Amino acid sequence: MPQKNVDDDTAEGRESGSGAAGRALECEGGIHTGGGSGSWSGSDGGATPEEGLKACFDIEQPEVPEYGYRVERQERDRVLYSFDVKGRTKIAVVVAKDRPGRPGWGPETSASCDPAELPADYTDTKDYEVRNDEQGNRVPVSKVSSSAAQPIASGRRPTSRSRTPPPGPSAPQGLWAHRW
Repeated sequence: MPQKNVDDDTAEGRESGSGAAGRALECEGGIHTGGGSGSWSGSDGGATPEEGLKACFDIEQPEVPEYGYRVERQERDRVLYSFDVKGRTKIAVVVAKDRPGRPGWGPETSASCDPAELPADYTDTKDYEVRNDEQGNRVPVSKVSSSAAQPIASGRRPTSRSRTPPPGPSAPQGLWAHRW
């Protein structure tokens, strides 16, 4: 399926640049990250699709889990790997074999949903500020806002387990996330 080429870091650009990986996602919102891979040397590409997936994490160093992927679709020289949460694809990686400037198996395109759609046991170990709304639902990190007028309380990193703001002058305005 043809894709319109967009060269900026917009939702449309991430969708266009992520190709088959982006089309495989089942996000609640739009694509959070996505795009194609650069070239690599002969020693970087893998001998198998699985080694190509490992090369993706070594070369691209994406901020997504490096475990839990399954083969969703396989062709002779391309494999689509997906990371599912509750039966829905939240991260997709296409690895390909022997592309120009990229010998062996390695990343072709990748895409992921908002980190709030990933498991809390993963995001809680990273620098994401995934928060919950008043009903306890995880709020997409792209929707969380704060400002100088409503700063986040210092010394405390909000996590998905944060349901009430800590005491202090910035509570509660600076810690509540909003859906738009």
